[in-house]
Amino acid sequence: LCLNGFDGVKVTEASPSGRNMTCRKAEAMLLVDTEYISWVDCDGFFIGNCSELLVVASPDEIHLRLRSKEDNAKTFEETAQYAPDDVRGDIPRAVLNIWRQDVGEREEPRLKTCASACFFSLNRKHRDFLKRFDAAAKKLLPEIDLGVAHKLREGYYQLDESILNSLLCFMDNPPVPTTSFLLDKQPNRCYIHVIGMPKPWQWWNAYSIQYYPEIMRIVDYAVRNGRATLPLPLSLRKNLEFIHQHTLWAATLLRARFGIRRRIKKWRKRRSL
Repeated sequence: LCLNGFDGVKVTEASPSGRNMTCRKAEAMLLVDTEYISWVDCDGFFIGNCSELLVVASPDEIHLRLRSKEDNAKTFEETAQYAPDDVRGDIPRAVLNIWRQDVGEREEPRLKTCASACFFSLNRKHRDFLKRFDAAAKKLLPEIDLGVAHKLREGYYQLDESILNSLLCFMDNPPVPTTSFLLDKQPNRCYIHVIGMPKPWQWWNAYSIQYYPEIMRIVDYAVRNGRATLPLPLSLRKNLEFIHQHTLWAATLLRARFGIRRRIKKWRKRRSL
C-alpha cells in the first residue's frame, strides 16, 4: 500500500514459494522490462539522489561491489570454509571446485574475491544471465525458507550470493563485474546496507545507530506524507531518541534471542528435508 502510492511504482504479488525472498532475486528482476534492472536489499537506505549512480556506462557490466580481501576473508572464516593451505582473502579452493563443477563451463575463475549481492544492477541484454541465476537457485536450493545463510549445501552457505558468484566466476559469458562500486564513494550520495541484528525497526545496535539521523529523516518523511504504517515500532519513534541512544546494550540480548530462534528454525527445517 505504501509503495503503490509513489508515481511509477508497480507492486507485483509474488507467486507462492517456500523460499526466502533473498533466494528469489533473479525471479523478481525478470518481472522488470526497463533498460536497466537493479536489485537493492530492503534492509538498507539511500542518502541523497543516487539515480545516476545505479547504473554504469557500459551495458556489458554488472554494477556491484567486489569484496576486499579482508572482507572476503571474514566471510569465509565465519563459516570455517578455509583449508590450511588456502590463501586468506581468496575464495576457498573447495568452494571454487564445487562451483566449477556445477556451472560446468570455465576452468579458471574470473574473480579472486566474491561480490556482494545486497545491490547489483545490469542491462536488459543480460536477461539470460538472470534466467540462469534463477534456474540455479531453484535447482540448488530447497524450496524452504533457510533465511539468508545456511550450511545445508556445501559451497552455497550464502545461498543467493554464492550462486551469483559461481556464475560470475565460471560462466562463459556473464556480465563483467565493475572494478569500482559507485554507491559508497560520496557520503551525500550513497547506499547504506544496515548489516547485523537487530534491524532498526526492531531496535538499534552499535552499527545502525551511527545512521540514526538519516533513518529518522526517512521515517519523518513517511509519516508526514501518509506513507507510514501507524503506530510506528518503538524503535522508530522520535520522542524515544534518548532511550534509543542509551540502550544499545539491548541489541546484544535481542541478537542472542534472534540467533537462538533462527538456529532452532533452521534445525527443524533441516530435519524435515
